[in-house]
Amino acid sequence: MDVCTKQGLRRFGEKKMHEQTDVPLISLELLGAISRSDVPTERSYKQWHKRQANILEELLMISVDLVSDVHATLGMLLSKLRNIEEWVLNTSPDGRAEILTAIKRYASKFSNMPRKFGIRNETYYWTRSFHFNINLYEKLLCSIFDVLEDGQILEEAEEIIAFLKLTWSTLGIIQKVHDALYAWVLFRQFVRTGEGRLLKYAVVEVQKVVSGKDGEGIEEAYMSSLICSVEAHGSKRFLNLVDAVLFDINKWCHNQLEDYHLHFSQKRGAPTGRARSAGLKGSNGTKNGVKMDLNSKPKANPIQSASWWSTMDHLVHKKDKLATLESILTLAILCGSHFADEFAEIKYIIPLAGDGTTSILVHSFIEKSIQAAYKRVRNVVDAKSKLEGKHSLTMLGNELKLIAEKECTTFIPLLCRQYPDAGILAAVLLHRLYGEQLDPFLQGVSQFSESIREVLAAANCLERYLSRIVRSVQNCVGSPIINYLHPYQYLSTQIQQICAPLILQWLHTQHDIILEWTKRAIQIEDWEPLSSQQRQAASIIEVFRIIEETVDQFFNLNLPMDMIHLRSLLIGIVRSLDSYLQYMVNQQVDKHMLYPSPPALTRYKVSINPFAKKRSMEHAFLEEKITKQLNDLTVPTLCVKLNTLHYIRDQLDTLEDSVKQTWELAQSGQIFGTVKQDSSISSESVDELFTIFDDVRRSAIDASDTITDFIGTRVIFWDMRDSFLFSLYQGRVESARFEIFLPLLDGALDYICDLIIETLRDQVVSSIYQASMEGYVWVLLDGGPSRVFSESDVTMMQEDLNVLKDFFIANGQGLPHVIVEKEARLAQQIVDLYALKTNSIIEMLISASEQISYYPESKKPGQRCANGAETLLRVLCHKKDEVASRFLKVHYKLPKSSDYEDVVGKEPALKSSLIEDMLKSNTSFNWTEKGQRGFRMMKKKFQEATFEIPRAPCLF
Repeated sequence: MDVCTKQGLRRFGEKKMHEQTDVPLISLELLGAISRSDVPTERSYKQWHKRQANILEELLMISVDLVSDVHATLGMLLSKLRNIEEWVLNTSPDGRAEILTAIKRYASKFSNMPRKFGIRNETYYWTRSFHFNINLYEKLLCSIFDVLEDGQILEEAEEIIAFLKLTWSTLGIIQKVHDALYAWVLFRQFVRTGEGRLLKYAVVEVQKVVSGKDGEGIEEAYMSSLICSVEAHGSKRFLNLVDAVLFDINKWCHNQLEDYHLHFSQKRGAPTGRARSAGLKGSNGTKNGVKMDLNSKPKANPIQSASWWSTMDHLVHKKDKLATLESILTLAILCGSHFADEFAEIKYIIPLAGDGTTSILVHSFIEKSIQAAYKRVRNVVDAKSKLEGKHSLTMLGNELKLIAEKECTTFIPLLCRQYPDAGILAAVLLHRLYGEQLDPFLQGVSQFSESIREVLAAANCLERYLSRIVRSVQNCVGSPIINYLHPYQYLSTQIQQICAPLILQWLHTQHDIILEWTKRAIQIEDWEPLSSQQRQAASIIEVFRIIEETVDQFFNLNLPMDMIHLRSLLIGIVRSLDSYLQYMVNQQVDKHMLYPSPPALTRYKVSINPFAKKRSMEHAFLEEKITKQLNDLTVPTLCVKLNTLHYIRDQLDTLEDSVKQTWELAQSGQIFGTVKQDSSISSESVDELFTIFDDVRRSAIDASDTITDFIGTRVIFWDMRDSFLFSLYQGRVESARFEIFLPLLDGALDYICDLIIETLRDQVVSSIYQASMEGYVWVLLDGGPSRVFSESDVTMMQEDLNVLKDFFIANGQGLPHVIVEKEARLAQQIVDLYALKTNSIIEMLISASEQISYYPESKKPGQRCANGAETLLRVLCHKKDEVASRFLKVHYKLPKSSDYEDVVGKEPALKSSLIEDMLKSNTSFNWTEKGQRGFRMMKKKFQEATFEIPRAPCLF
């Protein structure tokens, strides 16, 4: 058929090369040129013949100017032509030619009828059969699409369009009609395929139609004669062809944009090709609402589009959807300029009279889309609330917030380009829609329940988010849309009034819960570190977990809060931590309990009778309660407590920053109608509230200082009293030097540094050093009757003091030199006193004795001064000198040292686990960041110093 048609057209073209032709003449020529014998199959010929007969009937029988006899004659001829069996079998070739000639005379007569508009190349059929011409041209335009990929345009599209322009004179096409129909074809193909490029091309063509000049008056008159009917609000409306195209495009765009939340949602999936095609069926059963089958009589409206639109489900990607939305919005604005009053129906918020068409259109889209989304939510929220067991207003508030979030993040940035108040309008509308449902509920609230709390939280959360949307728009205060908020401002105030006492009530309950959990956690605490990395106690982890959960619950209430609520929250936290710290402090014992009982003051005297009965020392015994407390306060326990106190301070800083940031974020979206406070004043007020944490910090620091001081005293005066206090210089100086004590001290420091966190190591080591110096002074002044020092012993004593100082300096890797010298000042002064002549010391004592009683009381370590009478007296007591002995006998009546049995080392001892723990431990850790290197250097120096000390023969 294709070959026969081309041959017939070629012969016709040769005969009519310089003459204007029309479609009826072409069909008649083809009927005369092609016979049944030229076609391979009878079926193909019948279909082709029927199509030509339909064309002739459509074009020739529509004239209103035909008289009845001409109409009857022409109808009889066409009926013979339509009877294919009679035409092929019973009609002779001459009979067929005669019938065709008769029809041709009528067709030529119509073609020669006067032109209606006087346009060049105009024929009778331009206006009488424009519906057929438009359908045919539309079909020809569709040839630019790839038959294999109908969403793609052929590379030769421009050449095809140029070739199709040759048909304009035959089909009655002018430039504006072409632009409109080309836009229509591209647009319709986009709807069918979802190919975004087709939509962009359609926008370009519509811009040509809208912005093009009207042309000459005769062309405008011609286009006005091409009347089509369109469906508008349930009734028909008659428009010219170009306006009908724009109207139907506009109608489809409005259908999409008036519910863009549905059509451009990211959660909607892509339907199959079959579903797409089904969605594009028109009410007349034809694809896209346009009947293109030329075998039947076309509809009067060639672009009728009753219900062919569909959603943009097949645009899956967000980027593609937004680009499509933008193009559709552009189309709606271009087409809407012709039909501004058709679709822009405003219900809730009336725009200003001075707003342009574009603003009114976008205003209408936002309002209708949000209303549609709101109705969908309302339709399902009741069933959903029953299913989830929540109040319907809670579900509604949460769903509207999701709509607001989608509006803010996805649609407002695009819509604001055309309508700056888009964000304000969306927020205000959602505010009003929810307020209409919330107001009756608030009026009936009389008591607090979990359901009511959830409703208030959802309402507050929605209000805050909408507030942020409004305030994100520049010059939002000057927008007239804000005026629509006034009738609903009292809702926010009402919510605040209801929530304020309820939040305080909840906080007071949480205070008791946190305090109870804190007490329970610390009472079962065994003061073991969590791990080698987390060296704090497990109880403080639990306490801060409870506090953080409470803080999260507080802010997750999503209720309007003020500074009173924040202050109450902080008070509850402080109460909990104060309780924890107080418990730790109450477990402590005064470090003075660890000091040995001061021995009796004696004067040096060698016993003449070795068998004489000697007096025994009197010792003070500790109470059982104090003994139990001291037994529990082991060095590992104290180290864990120190780590825990440091953890409290660190976590308190982190908690403060977190609460501040969350509070600022919670207060950033303020309720509609409230006055925004000055940010600097608000920030200062919040900072002032958080000064309540400073009391906790001070308490933690004080407790840490107390424990740190106690650790040093415990290590030296109790855990190492046998190896240090009761052994150093016992009997004779040269036989009991520091070589006995320093290795144990080295191991103790290794062990303690492995327990303590690095930040606290210097403080703990400094405490041990300070206690070491106090212990050394105790040995020199309170060492008992068996400790006596001659002037020759001073050199060894000075060497031992230097070794102890160098041990802690560790060649620059340990404590700072300044601190070491400061703590060793008293010990150095006492050693210097022993180097003085006895008469000099006696003179100093006599001078200082004027300020004290006859028999001075013994002072605790750390409370002495070198030039005090009590210190000078004890130096004379331990002075291995007859002059000092006689002076003490005459003036102080002191007994001889030989009269006492020196059993200071046999004093009742507490439980000491440090040495045992050290023996079990095989780890070594220094108190500085440079690790083991400092201790190795320190040990080497100690060994070198001890080798230089002359060894005395053993006396036992």
